[in-house]
Amino acid sequence: METYNKMPENGKIKEKKIYFNNQVYWNDLADILNDNIDIDKLCLTLTKRYNTDLWNLSWEQQFSFLKEKALTIIPEENLLKKLKDSKISWKPLVIKFWIDPTWANIHMWHAVPMIMLNRLQRMWHKVSLIIWDFTAKIWDPTWRSKERPPLTDEDIQKNLSTYKEQISPFFDMEKANISYNSTWLKNKTLDELIWILSKVKASTVLQRDDFRKRLENNQWLTMAELIYPIVMWMDSVSLKDWEWCDIELWGKDQLLNMQMCRNLMEVNWQESETIISTDILEWISWGWLKMSKSLNNYIALNDNPNEIFGKVMSIPDNLLEVYYKSLTDITEDERNIIDKKMKDWWLNPMNVKKGLAKIFISIIHDDNAAKQAEIDFDKAFSKEKDYRNIEMDEINTENNSSIINIINKHFGMSNSEIRRIAEWNGISIIMPDNTQIKVNKDNILNTIWSIIENRAIIKIWKRKFIKVNI
Repeated sequence: METYNKMPENGKIKEKKIYFNNQVYWNDLADILNDNIDIDKLCLTLTKRYNTDLWNLSWEQQFSFLKEKALTIIPEENLLKKLKDSKISWKPLVIKFWIDPTWANIHMWHAVPMIMLNRLQRMWHKVSLIIWDFTAKIWDPTWRSKERPPLTDEDIQKNLSTYKEQISPFFDMEKANISYNSTWLKNKTLDELIWILSKVKASTVLQRDDFRKRLENNQWLTMAELIYPIVMWMDSVSLKDWEWCDIELWGKDQLLNMQMCRNLMEVNWQESETIISTDILEWISWGWLKMSKSLNNYIALNDNPNEIFGKVMSIPDNLLEVYYKSLTDITEDERNIIDKKMKDWWLNPMNVKKGLAKIFISIIHDDNAAKQAEIDFDKAFSKEKDYRNIEMDEINTENNSSIINIINKHFGMSNSEIRRIAEWNGISIIMPDNTQIKVNKDNILNTIWSIIENRAIIKIWKRKFIKVNI
């Protein structure tokens, strides 16, 4: 199946069009990506895409778009058939999505599957939103290393009180069918529970890494946590009395639970739901661990714009591709171009992060809040910094060594790379009194002696430093 036109080796889009199955889909970024990327224009374009109707896409185009943005689709052929049947019958698919009110704040990683819901709604499919007011009392054990005290009804209602305000920027709550799983779970009998448990192998549940680690460390593992995926299945089965769901959507961390749910539906001779899982957002504070409320390493949707902006700026450069893929409608080819421009020093990663922060804040608040957050960030971090006490390599050089040769020899960068960084104002010489001189095309070939008397610091962006003595 053909999706997008491939990115040529020079990192430019030759045709100013991006295709889904030979049909124009996006063509609004071609000029921006082929030139020196204007981050403000990139933000504006991607924010507009977020509100673009996708109802006219064919079922093949819908599948291509969903597949690129999803981490896993199980099984793919099943989703293809459902999308095709939906187009032929003009009957929208129903997507099951649940919210766990364990905590008062919803964070950025939760926005990833919600943005996928937004895409599905723009394709004119329907959302069945389940509030896990009953399941929250059990608590999802996934990724946890120890047990947590159960929540009361009052705790759950308090957490739920702000959820609508936090969720509404990401998908249309007015068009969703909202239900609470306590409606059906609180009336389940012991006979029903025992019958369901008889269909599940305990060895399968105990093979989970998180469970095994807790047992190896002599930590508690409750029976309530063991039946958590069983309760998920009971949701799907019970919900069919209210509304038949075609797809279950959530993040990678729930994939095992969704697969068990799917298996139990097949055991019960029911048509199983197609699974769509999305990627996990990591964050610098915790390395490989996902962004999580229980780990307190998250960007909350109800953080103020300045907090969101500052936290996004702390995201490692190597994670930017995942964040852009998960949180925006940028295509794979477009991401590849941005990534190549960063690697070739055509584009400062800091500006790419600023773009991501502004897009996210624009979705939650508005464009003005995003612009003001950037202004406030620049004011806070543009104060003159004393670089003299930063640990860095130190070299001795000859009077007649040029700036470009010093950088070339020490950092192993090509002359063309160095010139491009200079064009983007990414190279500075910091004098002993902490004043800075910008390196540009006019002085990059000058000897270091013509600029400094005996010592200085050469700075490339804000990440590479070298002390120079002559």
